[in-house]
Amino acid sequence: MTRRRKGTMRAGLPRVLAAAVLALSALGLQAPAHPVAAWNSYCNVDEYACATFSVILFGSGHAHAYDDQGELDCYWNGGAGTTTCTGSYYWIRQSYADGKLPIHINIAPTADSWACLGSSGPPCGEVGQTLTFPYSLSDLSTPSNGYSTTLAKSQVTTVASPGSGSGKITSSPAGLNCTIASGAMSGTCQATWYFKSTIELTYIGTPAAGNYVCVVSGQNCGAVGEVKSNIVDYTFSGTGGVGIQFGVGHPIVTVAITGQGTVASSPAGISCPGDCSSYFATNSMFSLSTTSKTGWLFSSWTGACAGQGPICNLTLTSSTDVSTTAVFVQPVVPTPSPTLRPSVAPTPRTTSPPGASKPPPSATPVPAASSAGSTASPIPGSVGSPGPVAAASGDPAASANPSDVETGEPESAAPGSSTSNGTTGPGPSATGAGMDLTIVIGIGALIAVALALGLGLGLGLGLGRRRRNQGDPPA
Repeated sequence: MTRRRKGTMRAGLPRVLAAAVLALSALGLQAPAHPVAAWNSYCNVDEYACATFSVILFGSGHAHAYDDQGELDCYWNGGAGTTTCTGSYYWIRQSYADGKLPIHINIAPTADSWACLGSSGPPCGEVGQTLTFPYSLSDLSTPSNGYSTTLAKSQVTTVASPGSGSGKITSSPAGLNCTIASGAMSGTCQATWYFKSTIELTYIGTPAAGNYVCVVSGQNCGAVGEVKSNIVDYTFSGTGGVGIQFGVGHPIVTVAITGQGTVASSPAGISCPGDCSSYFATNSMFSLSTTSKTGWLFSSWTGACAGQGPICNLTLTSSTDVSTTAVFVQPVVPTPSPTLRPSVAPTPRTTSPPGASKPPPSATPVPAASSAGSTASPIPGSVGSPGPVAAASGDPAASANPSDVETGEPESAAPGSSTSNGTTGPGPSATGAGMDLTIVIGIGALIAVALALGLGLGLGLGLGRRRRNQGDPPA
Protein backbone atom coordinates (compact mmCIF):
# COMPACT_ATOMS: atom_id res chain seq x y z
CA MET A 1 0.00 0.00 0.00
CA THR A 2 2.82 2.30 0.79
CA ARG A 3 4.43 1.70 -2.60
CA ARG A 4 1.12 2.33 -4.29
CA ARG A 5 0.85 5.67 -2.55
CA LYS A 6 4.39 6.60 -3.62
CA GLY A 7 3.71 5.65 -7.20
CA THR A 8 0.50 7.60 -7.14
CA MET A 9 2.34 10.59 -5.81
CA ARG A 10 5.05 10.29 -8.46
CA ALA A 11 2.45 10.01 -11.20
CA GLY A 12 0.57 13.03 -9.95
CA LEU A 13 3.61 15.28 -9.36
CA PRO A 14 3.88 16.61 -12.93
CA ARG A 15 0.19 17.46 -12.90
CA VAL A 16 0.60 19.36 -9.62
CA LEU A 17 3.56 21.28 -10.93
CA ALA A 18 1.79 22.02 -14.21
CA ALA A 19 -1.21 23.30 -12.28
CA ALA A 20 1.11 25.58 -10.26
CA VAL A 21 2.68 26.91 -13.43
CA LEU A 22 -0.71 27.55 -14.98
CA ALA A 23 -1.75 29.41 -11.85
CA LEU A 24 1.35 31.62 -12.16
CA SER A 25 0.49 32.24 -15.81
CA ALA A 26 -3.02 33.25 -14.83
CA LEU A 27 -1.50 35.81 -12.50
CA GLY A 28 0.52 37.28 -15.37
CA LEU A 29 3.82 35.67 -14.35
CA GLN A 30 5.87 34.00 -17.11
CA ALA A 31 6.95 30.47 -16.35
CA PRO A 32 10.64 29.66 -16.80
CA ALA A 33 11.81 27.47 -19.68
CA HIS A 34 12.59 24.65 -17.28
CA PRO A 35 10.88 25.25 -13.92
CA VAL A 36 12.24 22.06 -12.33
CA ALA A 37 15.59 20.31 -12.87
CA ALA A 38 15.72 16.96 -14.64
CA TRP A 39 12.65 17.47 -16.82
CA ASN A 40 13.86 14.85 -19.30
CA SER A 41 11.48 12.28 -17.85
CA TYR A 42 8.53 14.61 -18.40
CA CYS A 43 9.32 15.80 -21.97
CA ASN A 44 6.41 13.81 -23.44
CA VAL A 45 3.83 15.05 -20.95
CA ASP A 46 1.08 16.98 -22.66
CA GLU A 47 1.52 20.17 -20.58
CA TYR A 48 5.24 20.54 -21.40
CA ALA A 49 7.39 21.13 -24.48
CA CYS A 50 11.09 20.60 -25.01
CA ALA A 51 13.72 21.49 -27.66
CA THR A 52 17.45 21.96 -28.21
CA PHE A 53 19.58 24.55 -30.03
CA SER A 54 23.17 24.02 -31.15
CA VAL A 55 25.81 26.68 -31.92
CA ILE A 56 28.68 25.81 -34.22
CA LEU A 57 31.78 28.06 -34.01
CA PHE A 58 34.71 27.99 -36.41
CA GLY A 59 37.43 30.20 -37.82
CA SER A 60 40.64 31.83 -36.60
CA GLY A 61 38.98 34.27 -34.23
CA HIS A 62 37.96 33.98 -30.61
CA ALA A 63 34.34 34.17 -29.42
CA HIS A 64 31.92 33.42 -26.60
CA ALA A 65 28.46 31.98 -27.38
CA TYR A 66 25.61 32.26 -24.86
CA ASP A 67 21.85 32.71 -24.71
CA ASP A 68 19.39 34.68 -22.60
CA GLN A 69 17.95 31.56 -20.90
CA GLY A 70 21.14 30.47 -19.15
CA GLU A 71 21.29 27.12 -21.05
CA LEU A 72 24.01 27.90 -23.60
CA ASP A 73 27.54 28.92 -22.61
CA CYS A 74 30.59 27.92 -24.65
CA TYR A 75 33.90 29.43 -25.94
CA TRP A 76 35.91 29.15 -29.12
CA ASN A 77 39.62 30.03 -29.19
CA GLY A 78 40.20 29.65 -32.91
CA GLY A 79 42.17 27.04 -34.75
CA ALA A 80 41.30 24.19 -37.11
CA GLY A 81 37.93 22.43 -37.18
CA THR A 82 34.82 23.52 -35.33
CA THR A 83 33.24 23.40 -31.92
CA THR A 84 29.58 22.71 -31.17
CA CYS A 85 27.74 23.53 -28.00
CA THR A 86 24.08 22.71 -27.35
CA GLY A 87 21.47 24.09 -24.99
CA SER A 88 18.37 22.13 -23.83
CA TYR A 89 15.12 23.99 -23.24
CA TYR A 90 11.84 22.92 -21.49
CA TRP A 91 8.73 25.06 -21.10
CA ILE A 92 4.98 24.89 -20.54
CA ARG A 93 3.14 25.36 -23.81
CA GLN A 94 0.34 27.37 -22.25
CA SER A 95 2.87 30.01 -21.09
CA TYR A 96 3.18 31.37 -24.67
CA ALA A 97 0.51 32.33 -27.16
CA ASP A 98 1.82 30.07 -29.94
CA GLY A 99 3.31 27.51 -27.60
CA LYS A 100 6.83 28.34 -28.87
CA LEU A 101 9.76 29.45 -26.73
CA PRO A 102 11.59 32.68 -27.85
CA ILE A 103 15.36 32.76 -27.24
CA HIS A 104 18.32 34.98 -28.23
CA ILE A 105 21.73 33.62 -29.18
CA ASN A 106 24.69 35.97 -28.59
CA ILE A 107 28.05 35.67 -30.32
CA ALA A 108 30.62 37.90 -28.60
CA PRO A 109 34.05 37.97 -30.26
CA THR A 110 37.01 39.03 -28.17
CA ALA A 111 38.80 42.37 -28.73
CA ASP A 112 41.05 40.85 -31.42
CA SER A 113 38.30 39.14 -33.46
CA TRP A 114 35.07 39.71 -35.34
CA ALA A 115 32.19 37.34 -36.15
CA CYS A 116 29.61 36.67 -38.84
CA LEU A 117 26.45 34.54 -39.07
CA GLY A 118 27.36 31.42 -41.05
CA SER A 119 30.20 31.08 -43.48
CA SER A 120 28.64 33.23 -46.19
CA GLY A 121 29.64 36.44 -44.46
CA PRO A 122 26.93 38.96 -43.59
CA PRO A 123 25.62 39.91 -41.28
CA CYS A 124 29.02 40.57 -39.72
CA GLY A 125 29.97 42.72 -36.80
CA GLU A 126 32.93 44.98 -36.23
CA VAL A 127 35.96 43.94 -34.26
CA GLY A 128 34.88 43.09 -30.74
CA GLN A 129 31.17 43.73 -31.53
CA THR A 130 28.63 41.28 -30.05
CA LEU A 131 26.07 39.87 -32.49
CA THR A 132 22.59 38.87 -31.24
CA PHE A 133 20.23 36.59 -33.19
CA PRO A 134 16.60 35.78 -32.15
CA TYR A 135 15.07 32.32 -32.55
CA SER A 136 11.70 30.67 -31.76
CA LEU A 137 11.82 27.06 -30.57
CA SER A 138 8.99 24.61 -31.24
CA ASP A 139 8.26 21.50 -29.24
CA LEU A 140 10.71 18.66 -29.98
CA SER A 141 12.75 20.85 -32.41
CA THR A 142 16.57 20.62 -32.63
CA PRO A 143 17.77 23.59 -34.73
CA SER A 144 21.44 24.67 -35.02
CA ASN A 145 23.43 27.49 -36.61
CA GLY A 146 27.05 28.13 -37.39
CA TYR A 147 29.03 31.31 -36.74
CA SER A 148 32.41 32.11 -38.22
CA THR A 149 35.04 33.99 -36.29
CA THR A 150 37.99 35.86 -37.78
CA LEU A 151 41.12 37.05 -36.06
CA ALA A 152 41.52 40.80 -36.64
CA LYS A 153 44.61 42.64 -37.81
CA SER A 154 46.51 44.56 -35.19
CA GLN A 155 48.55 47.72 -34.89
CA VAL A 156 50.92 48.07 -31.95
CA THR A 157 52.16 51.60 -31.29
CA THR A 158 54.91 52.55 -28.87
CA VAL A 159 55.49 56.18 -27.86
CA ALA A 160 58.94 57.67 -28.43
CA SER A 161 59.60 61.18 -27.09
CA PRO A 162 63.19 62.33 -27.69
CA GLY A 163 62.52 65.92 -26.63
CA SER A 164 63.30 67.44 -23.25
CA GLY A 165 59.92 69.14 -22.78
CA SER A 166 56.73 67.99 -21.06
CA GLY A 167 53.26 67.01 -22.24
CA LYS A 168 50.81 64.17 -22.83
CA ILE A 169 50.20 61.82 -25.79
CA THR A 170 46.73 60.32 -26.25
CA SER A 171 44.94 58.60 -29.12
CA SER A 172 41.61 58.20 -30.85
CA PRO A 173 40.29 55.52 -30.65
CA ALA A 174 41.39 55.43 -27.04
CA GLY A 175 44.45 53.42 -26.14
CA LEU A 176 47.44 55.68 -25.54
CA ASN A 177 47.59 57.86 -22.44
CA CYS A 178 51.28 58.54 -22.00
CA THR A 179 52.62 61.38 -19.83
CA ILE A 180 55.99 62.95 -20.67
CA ALA A 181 57.80 64.93 -17.97
CA SER A 182 61.11 66.36 -19.17
CA GLY A 183 61.86 63.24 -21.18
CA ALA A 184 60.63 60.69 -18.60
CA MET A 185 57.58 58.67 -19.66
CA SER A 186 54.82 57.15 -17.54
CA GLY A 187 51.32 55.81 -18.03
CA THR A 188 50.11 53.86 -21.10
CA CYS A 189 52.90 54.47 -23.59
CA GLN A 190 52.11 51.41 -25.74
CA ALA A 191 48.74 50.38 -27.14
CA THR A 192 47.35 47.79 -29.60
CA TRP A 193 44.40 48.28 -31.95
CA TYR A 194 42.63 45.56 -33.96
CA PHE A 195 40.79 46.11 -37.23
CA LYS A 196 39.28 44.12 -40.10
CA SER A 197 40.97 45.76 -43.09
CA THR A 198 41.88 49.38 -42.28
CA ILE A 199 41.85 51.70 -39.29
CA GLU A 200 42.40 55.42 -38.85
CA LEU A 201 44.36 56.31 -35.73
CA THR A 202 44.86 59.84 -34.45
CA TYR A 203 47.79 60.56 -32.16
CA ILE A 204 47.31 63.76 -30.12
CA GLY A 205 50.13 65.70 -28.48
CA THR A 206 49.13 68.18 -25.76
CA PRO A 207 52.07 70.24 -24.45
CA ALA A 208 52.36 71.29 -20.83
CA ALA A 209 52.26 75.00 -19.96
CA GLY A 210 55.13 76.83 -21.62
CA ASN A 211 55.99 73.92 -23.94
CA TYR A 212 55.46 73.18 -27.62
CA VAL A 213 54.98 69.87 -29.41
CA CYS A 214 56.24 68.40 -32.68
CA VAL A 215 54.16 65.48 -33.99
CA VAL A 216 57.19 64.24 -35.92
CA SER A 217 60.57 64.58 -34.27
CA GLY A 218 61.73 68.13 -34.99
CA GLN A 219 59.07 68.66 -37.69
CA ASN A 220 55.51 69.95 -37.91
CA CYS A 221 55.95 71.83 -34.65
CA GLY A 222 53.22 73.95 -33.11
CA ALA A 223 53.35 77.18 -31.19
CA VAL A 224 53.74 77.24 -27.44
CA GLY A 225 50.65 75.64 -25.87
CA GLU A 226 49.19 74.52 -29.23
CA VAL A 227 47.74 70.99 -29.43
CA LYS A 228 48.92 69.04 -32.49
CA SER A 229 47.66 65.76 -33.94
CA ASN A 230 48.93 63.22 -36.42
CA ILE A 231 46.38 61.08 -38.29
CA VAL A 232 47.56 57.74 -39.70
CA ASP A 233 45.64 55.16 -41.72
CA TYR A 234 46.73 51.58 -41.13
CA THR A 235 45.84 48.86 -43.62
CA PHE A 236 48.16 46.17 -42.38
CA SER A 237 49.07 44.47 -39.19
CA GLY A 238 52.33 45.51 -37.65
CA THR A 239 54.15 47.50 -35.05
CA GLY A 240 55.48 51.03 -35.04
CA GLY A 241 56.28 54.06 -32.97
CA VAL A 242 55.03 57.59 -32.50
CA GLY A 243 57.91 60.08 -32.53
CA ILE A 244 56.09 62.93 -30.84
CA GLN A 245 58.44 65.23 -28.95
CA PHE A 246 58.00 68.17 -26.60
CA GLY A 247 60.25 71.18 -26.10
CA VAL A 248 60.37 74.13 -23.74
CA GLY A 249 58.90 77.23 -25.38
CA HIS A 250 60.85 80.39 -26.13
CA PRO A 251 61.04 83.29 -25.90
CA ILE A 252 59.95 83.78 -22.32
CA VAL A 253 58.79 87.35 -21.62
CA THR A 254 59.19 88.39 -17.98
CA VAL A 255 57.85 91.66 -16.54
CA ALA A 256 58.66 93.32 -13.20
CA ILE A 257 57.05 96.39 -11.62
CA THR A 258 58.55 99.15 -9.47
CA GLY A 259 55.96 101.34 -7.74
CA GLN A 260 52.19 100.97 -8.08
CA GLY A 261 50.75 100.00 -11.47
CA THR A 262 49.82 97.11 -13.77
CA VAL A 263 51.17 95.71 -17.05
CA ALA A 264 49.19 93.66 -19.60
CA SER A 265 50.34 92.07 -22.86
CA SER A 266 48.91 91.66 -26.34
CA PRO A 267 48.57 88.85 -27.28
CA ALA A 268 47.32 87.81 -23.86
CA GLY A 269 49.61 85.97 -21.51
CA ILE A 270 50.90 88.60 -19.08
CA SER A 271 48.74 90.38 -16.53
CA CYS A 272 51.15 91.62 -13.90
CA PRO A 273 50.99 91.61 -10.87
CA GLY A 274 49.84 88.00 -11.05
CA ASP A 275 50.99 86.46 -14.32
CA CYS A 276 54.32 88.23 -14.89
CA SER A 277 55.98 85.64 -17.14
CA SER A 278 54.74 83.81 -20.22
CA TYR A 279 55.85 82.14 -23.43
CA PHE A 280 55.17 83.60 -26.87
CA ALA A 281 55.75 82.50 -30.43
CA THR A 282 58.85 83.73 -32.22
CA ASN A 283 58.65 86.12 -35.17
CA SER A 284 55.55 87.77 -33.75
CA MET A 285 54.56 91.29 -32.74
CA PHE A 286 54.22 91.82 -29.02
CA SER A 287 53.21 94.80 -26.86
CA LEU A 288 53.04 95.69 -23.17
CA SER A 289 50.60 98.33 -21.87
CA THR A 290 50.89 100.08 -18.50
CA THR A 291 48.16 101.40 -16.21
CA SER A 292 49.02 103.56 -13.19
CA LYS A 293 47.38 103.20 -9.81
CA THR A 294 45.74 106.22 -8.19
CA GLY A 295 48.38 108.67 -7.04
CA TRP A 296 51.10 107.19 -9.27
CA LEU A 297 52.44 107.98 -12.75
CA PHE A 298 54.26 105.85 -15.28
CA SER A 299 57.88 106.99 -15.39
CA SER A 300 59.96 104.73 -17.63
CA TRP A 301 60.97 101.24 -18.71
CA THR A 302 64.20 99.44 -18.02
CA GLY A 303 65.47 96.40 -19.87
CA ALA A 304 64.08 95.41 -23.27
CA CYS A 305 61.52 98.26 -23.36
CA ALA A 306 63.93 101.03 -22.28
CA GLY A 307 63.26 104.36 -23.99
CA GLN A 308 59.65 103.61 -24.95
CA GLY A 309 56.48 105.23 -23.63
CA PRO A 310 53.63 103.72 -21.60
CA ILE A 311 53.07 101.18 -24.42
CA CYS A 312 56.10 99.07 -25.33
CA ASN A 313 56.16 97.35 -28.73
CA LEU A 314 58.57 94.48 -29.39
CA THR A 315 59.20 92.01 -32.19
CA LEU A 316 60.12 88.58 -30.88
CA THR A 317 62.50 87.54 -33.64
CA SER A 318 64.47 84.82 -31.89
CA SER A 319 64.35 82.34 -29.06
CA THR A 320 66.09 84.77 -26.71
CA ASP A 321 64.16 85.44 -23.52
CA VAL A 322 63.02 89.01 -22.88
CA SER A 323 62.76 90.86 -19.56
CA THR A 324 61.76 94.41 -18.69
CA THR A 325 60.67 96.53 -15.70
CA ALA A 326 57.93 99.17 -15.61
CA VAL A 327 58.74 102.04 -13.23
CA PHE A 328 55.91 104.02 -11.60
CA VAL A 329 56.53 107.08 -9.40
CA GLN A 330 54.51 109.43 -7.21
CA PRO A 331 54.50 113.05 -8.48
CA VAL A 332 56.15 115.70 -6.22
CA VAL A 333 53.65 118.41 -5.09
CA PRO A 334 55.42 121.85 -4.62
CA THR A 335 54.97 123.67 -1.25
CA PRO A 336 53.36 127.17 -1.77
CA SER A 337 55.52 130.21 -0.67
CA PRO A 338 54.05 132.77 1.78
CA THR A 339 52.75 136.02 0.20
CA LEU A 340 54.84 139.12 1.22
CA ARG A 341 52.83 142.26 1.93
CA PRO A 342 54.25 145.83 2.33
CA SER A 343 54.21 147.21 5.88
CA VAL A 344 53.33 150.75 4.67
CA ALA A 345 50.75 151.42 2.01
CA PRO A 346 52.11 153.47 -0.94
CA THR A 347 51.08 157.12 -1.26
CA PRO A 348 48.44 157.56 -3.97
CA ARG A 349 49.76 159.32 -7.07
CA THR A 350 48.30 162.70 -7.97
CA THR A 351 47.58 163.15 -11.63
CA SER A 352 46.80 166.25 -13.60
CA PRO A 353 43.74 166.50 -15.79
CA PRO A 354 44.34 165.51 -19.38
CA GLY A 355 45.88 168.36 -21.43
CA ALA A 356 46.94 170.41 -18.39
CA SER A 357 50.42 170.69 -16.93
CA LYS A 358 51.58 172.41 -13.78
CA PRO A 359 53.61 175.59 -14.45
CA PRO A 360 57.18 175.56 -13.24
CA PRO A 361 57.81 177.32 -9.93
CA SER A 362 59.05 180.94 -10.03
CA ALA A 363 61.91 180.19 -7.76
CA THR A 364 63.97 177.10 -7.09
CA PRO A 365 63.15 175.65 -3.65
CA VAL A 366 65.98 175.15 -1.23
CA PRO A 367 66.08 171.71 0.36
CA ALA A 368 66.57 171.10 4.02
CA ALA A 369 70.04 171.55 5.41
CA SER A 370 72.34 168.55 5.37
CA SER A 371 73.11 166.81 8.59
CA ALA A 372 76.81 167.02 7.81
CA GLY A 373 77.44 169.65 10.50
CA SER A 374 76.29 172.98 8.87
CA THR A 375 75.59 175.76 11.36
CA ALA A 376 73.04 177.67 9.30
CA SER A 377 70.80 177.13 6.29
CA PRO A 378 71.23 179.27 3.17
CA ILE A 379 68.75 181.95 2.31
CA PRO A 380 65.95 180.58 0.08
CA GLY A 381 65.40 182.07 -3.36
CA SER A 382 67.96 183.36 -5.81
CA VAL A 383 71.51 184.12 -4.70
CA GLY A 384 71.58 187.48 -2.91
CA SER A 385 67.82 187.84 -2.58
CA PRO A 386 66.43 188.62 0.87
CA GLY A 387 64.54 186.02 2.81
CA PRO A 388 64.21 184.48 6.23
CA VAL A 389 67.16 182.68 7.72
CA ALA A 390 66.78 178.92 7.73
CA ALA A 391 66.79 177.01 10.98
CA ALA A 392 70.06 175.68 12.28
CA SER A 393 71.13 172.13 11.63
CA GLY A 394 69.15 169.72 13.75
CA ASP A 395 66.05 171.93 13.77
CA PRO A 396 62.98 169.97 12.83
CA ALA A 397 62.02 172.76 10.44
CA ALA A 398 65.11 172.02 8.40
CA SER A 399 63.59 168.82 7.06
CA ALA A 400 60.30 170.42 6.01
CA ASN A 401 59.34 170.73 2.39
CA PRO A 402 60.37 174.10 0.77
CA SER A 403 57.67 176.65 0.21
CA ASP A 404 56.79 178.46 -2.99
CA VAL A 405 58.42 181.90 -3.04
CA GLU A 406 55.34 183.71 -4.31
CA THR A 407 52.47 181.85 -2.64
CA GLY A 408 54.10 180.38 0.45
CA GLU A 409 52.34 177.05 -0.21
CA PRO A 410 54.36 173.85 0.02
CA GLU A 411 55.54 172.49 -3.31
CA SER A 412 54.12 169.10 -4.36
CA ALA A 413 56.65 166.34 -4.40
CA ALA A 414 57.70 165.25 -7.82
CA PRO A 415 56.43 161.88 -8.93
CA GLY A 416 58.83 159.15 -7.85
CA SER A 417 60.75 161.48 -5.41
CA SER A 418 61.12 161.02 -1.68
CA THR A 419 58.69 162.86 0.61
CA SER A 420 59.45 164.34 4.01
CA ASN A 421 58.05 161.27 5.78
CA GLY A 422 60.42 158.94 3.98
CA THR A 423 57.80 157.15 1.87
CA THR A 424 58.09 156.77 -1.85
CA GLY A 425 55.51 158.50 -3.96
CA PRO A 426 53.69 157.08 -6.95
CA GLY A 427 55.52 156.02 -10.11
CA PRO A 428 56.19 158.22 -13.13
CA SER A 429 53.46 160.50 -14.44
CA ALA A 430 51.42 159.50 -17.36
CA THR A 431 52.51 162.64 -19.28
CA GLY A 432 55.97 163.59 -20.61
CA ALA A 433 55.75 167.07 -19.02
CA GLY A 434 55.58 165.61 -15.52
CA MET A 435 58.73 163.55 -16.09
CA ASP A 436 60.66 166.63 -17.41
CA LEU A 437 59.59 168.69 -14.40
CA THR A 438 60.84 165.98 -12.04
CA ILE A 439 64.26 165.97 -13.70
CA VAL A 440 64.54 169.78 -13.60
CA ILE A 441 63.54 169.94 -9.93
CA GLY A 442 66.07 167.23 -9.04
CA ILE A 443 68.95 168.99 -10.81
CA GLY A 444 67.93 172.31 -9.22
CA ALA A 445 67.88 170.77 -5.80
CA LEU A 446 71.42 169.43 -6.22
CA ILE A 447 72.69 172.87 -7.35
CA ALA A 448 70.93 174.56 -4.45
CA VAL A 449 72.50 172.21 -1.94
CA ALA A 450 75.95 172.85 -3.37
CA LEU A 451 75.44 176.65 -3.27
CA ALA A 452 74.11 176.48 0.25
CA LEU A 453 77.11 174.55 1.46
CA GLY A 454 79.45 176.99 -0.21
CA LEU A 455 77.71 180.08 1.17
CA GLY A 456 77.53 178.63 4.64
CA LEU A 457 81.24 177.83 4.66
CA GLY A 458 82.13 181.32 3.35
CA LEU A 459 79.97 183.15 5.89
CA GLY A 460 81.41 181.12 8.72
CA LEU A 461 85.00 181.90 7.77
CA GLY A 462 84.21 185.63 7.31
CA LEU A 463 82.55 186.05 10.70
CA GLY A 464 85.43 184.28 12.37
CA ARG A 465 88.04 186.67 10.95
CA ARG A 466 85.99 189.74 11.90
CA ARG A 467 85.73 188.72 15.53
CA ARG A 468 89.39 187.96 15.79
CA ASN A 469 90.18 191.35 14.35
CA GLN A 470 87.83 193.08 16.86
CA GLY A 471 89.30 191.16 19.72
CA ASP A 472 86.14 189.20 20.44
CA PRO A 473 86.63 185.66 21.49
CA PRO A 474 85.71 183.31 18.79
CA ALA A 475 82.26 181.94 18.97
